[in-house]
Amino acid sequence: ALPISPPPPAGEAMVSADLQVSLWTVGGRRLGEFVLDERSSVKDLQYAVADLLELPPTCQTLLVGEEVLSVKKRLKHYSEGLNCLEVHVVMSHELLYKRLEDPSDAVRRAAIKALSRAAPRGSEPAIAAVSRCLADESSEVRRMALQALAQLAGENDEQVVSRMCLQLEEGDPFIKAAALKGLIKVAGVGDVRSVTAVLELLNHPSADARRFAAESLPQVTVPGDPGALEALGRALHDEDAGVRQSAVQSFGVLSERGDRQVLRLLSQCIQEDQDTATRRQAVRSLAQVARKDDAEALAVLQSCAGDQCLRDRKS
Repeated sequence: ALPISPPPPAGEAMVSADLQVSLWTVGGRRLGEFVLDERSSVKDLQYAVADLLELPPTCQTLLVGEEVLSVKKRLKHYSEGLNCLEVHVVMSHELLYKRLEDPSDAVRRAAIKALSRAAPRGSEPAIAAVSRCLADESSEVRRMALQALAQLAGENDEQVVSRMCLQLEEGDPFIKAAALKGLIKVAGVGDVRSVTAVLELLNHPSADARRFAAESLPQVTVPGDPGALEALGRALHDEDAGVRQSAVQSFGVLSERGDRQVLRLLSQCIQEDQDTATRRQAVRSLAQVARKDDAEALAVLQSCAGDQCLRDRKS
């Protein structure tokens, strides 16, 4: 809860109005907005900023124009009769860096979030500080660090991409998902480093990691990628049914229409795989990849029509 301002000085009118406060970085990035009473003190504003940005007052310097706001004054002094007030927030990076080492993981998370807003894109000190959080004992801190790096990194930042690729090997699915999303944002779809990292996961000892890789390939590469299709073909022989099912599903997304090799693999899967869910998914993917006039594929699909186990439960 925000602190209650003391009553106005004697003789000051009790009539007040709402003041729309919008927050900006010095670089012109909008941070948010809220409404305060125009009689609120600057200290009230500091606490409102702290609530919105998870940024302690000690880490803030607030400006209106070029004037630093004084905690001894009220907002009405700066709004000059207007019903809106633009406030620029200068955040102390050094204090935020120190908070990244705080014993409380809640404080560390708040500092990461604040830094992702405060630091300019490509800031090497901020990227280095947040990158150190990738070794944090808290998985939530590591996840937020990945999200922050995706915002802070410049396009194709080599070091950030490498760090995110390493995080794909994490056991925590939320960490892997954050790393994958960050890779797509920083490196883009089709980046060789991202695709290679995901392909290597298909050989990981953990079935969960292999399954994640198989289902993630369509997000990092483009349809028709021969390396990705070849790797998915090998994944059809994985001992884990979940990996095979994910591979079959990704075939439906990544394959070009009418790809004979893929159609052959999917037909073989329908006929030979021991897992019903995988075979059912293979039927769906075969229908996606086959051309309408493909007699061979049509024959396979028609042969499946009478198999109760292979009927799509969604239909």
